[in-house]
Order: sequence, then C-alpha cells, then structure tokens
Amino acid sequence: MNYLIILVLLIVFFATIGIRFIINASLFISGIGKTAVQETGQDDDILLAPELYDIPDATNSANLKISGAAPAESLVILYVNDEEQDRFNVDEDSFESTLSLEEGKNTVYAQTENTKGDRTKDSETFVVYYISKKPELSIDAPGDGTKTNDTEIIVSGTVSKDASVKINLAPVVVGPDGKFSGSVRLKEGENLIKVSAQDFAGNEIIKEIKVIFEKDA
Repeated sequence: MNYLIILVLLIVFFATIGIRFIINASLFISGIGKTAVQETGQDDDILLAPELYDIPDATNSANLKISGAAPAESLVILYVNDEEQDRFNVDEDSFESTLSLEEGKNTVYAQTENTKGDRTKDSETFVVYYISKKPELSIDAPGDGTKTNDTEIIVSGTVSKDASVKINLAPVVVGPDGKFSGSVRLKEGENLIKVSAQDFAGNEIIKEIKVIFEKDA
C-alpha cells in the first residue's frame, strides 16, 4: 500500500513541477549555447578563403590575367605586393580579373571579407616575376659568312643566366657560366644557322649566321 502511495506522488510531481523543471533547464542550456555561437560569430557567417588558379611563376607581360573561385555573393579583394588592386562581389562561384605587375618580383593573393566587414580570410600567396627584358645572347663561333669544307661545324656562344638555348630548333646544354655549344651538319652551299635563347618568363631572342660549305674550300 505504501509503495502505491509513493508511486502516485511521484507521478503527480513529474506531471506538474518535474516537467516544468525539465523545460526550464532545457531553455537555460539552449540559451547558453546560442550566446556562445553569437559570441564566436560562426552561426551564419562562415568565412571561406578564395582560391586562385594557374598563377605562373613568371611572365613577360605587365598585365596578369587571373581566375579563381569564391563563395557566391561574397566580397573578393585582390592584392599585388600587399596593395589592393581590385574588389568585387562574386555573383557565381568563379571570377576573373586583370592585375598590374611591377618589374621583378611580385606577391599576389586574394581575400574574402564577411558581410559585417570585420573578418577576412586570405588565399595562398603566389610569387610572380615580371621580366620584360630579353636575354642576352652572343654567338662566339663561327663568324657570320665563314667558309668551310667540313660537313659539320661547332656553334658556340654565351647566354644570360637561367636562359635555355636552341640551335636550329635543337636544344643544347648551357653551362653554369652561360656558355653553350652544339654541332650542326652542313649542306653544300650556303647554310643559315638560327640560335635562339628564351628565359623562364617567355622572352626570346633569335640570332642568325650564315656558313658556306665548299668541298674545295
């Protein structure tokens, strides 16, 4: 009988005070969670960094066309050497722009800004060299107009550091001191030999010499 009375009292307690207590406790805990989210600013303002695609290591143009991706309707800011060059709202997930480079080394990156304007997130930073000057190239031998009775001749010269060389479109090895040489087979009569040098920014210089092959020379 006593157990039955206790069971009835517990049911009455949970049906009145207990349920109200549980509801109030749940609301209190929920309020704390909501406040914490609001303080961290991460409830509806998740900020993602933009991405830049296919940024070259070097270029021979002062105008660098770039493309990238950022969340739709976000604000994107583009920087060169830590100076702002462009800003726009992204309508879709991708964007394009053209940046102006300085001669030599440039740092390029993009930035997204949140709707409140109090937080930003940066993309990866890229280094781009703008080189406008063509490499230096000299052909040391043979001299222009040389006559020979040899079926092959060695072409040698000097080029700027970090440039590649081709003789009649065939690549040749360039030494640490910039010197190069390559063998060219000659046909009877006048032979036009083209030597080209190209740096890693795409600047190219071409020089030509004529060598005359005469069997009886």
